[in-house]
Amino acid sequence: MRRMPNLPIICDPSHICGRRDTLQEVAQKAMDLNFNGIMLESHINPARALSDAEQQVTPKIMRTFD
Repeated sequence: MRRMPNLPIICDPSHICGRRDTLQEVAQKAMDLNFNGIMLESHINPARALSDAEQQVTPKIMRTFD
């Protein structure tokens, strides 16, 4: 961020955490560090997702990240 201040930095907590129970904490830390955005994996039914099921949240849960 110091070397390239005009470059937007996006955090991907889904892949950092690998599990949904720590997503909100990591996302909040990224925002506290002035990241420009958050990218989260979402699925209408994470248990049935074909990949990365453990790190996905439902759209309903994503609304709680506001």
